[in-house]
Amino acid sequence: MIPDNCILLAKLCAYYPGSAAEINQLHERCGLPSLEECKALAEEAVCEGDLFSAVQFHLLSSEPENALRIGIDHIKEQLSGSDWTVDSVQPILDLMSYIRTDRLVMVKLTE
Repeated sequence: MIPDNCILLAKLCAYYPGSAAEINQLHERCGLPSLEECKALAEEAVCEGDLFSAVQFHLLSSEPENALRIGIDHIKEQLSGSDWTVDSVQPILDLMSYIRTDRLVMVKLTE
């Protein structure tokens, strides 16, 4: 059985460090939206309350650090309750692990 390759392709593309043009070309080859479209889709997913898609599309956008903000807020909210489970936080944690390291060391994230 082949796993859902859309998520796997998204993780692969999120980790790619190329220029915007190269990333857009990779997205096109993988059947994923462009950087700009991903940003719009992420904002739409946030409005609809689809947290997983919001994190996924933010990771694929030109501002993947937004995925961390949304994901970390969700994780903190889940862990503050007494009824959280690993299954409720693992998918988001897994997605957040695909942000590129160079994006993590940016000045605005290390303040």
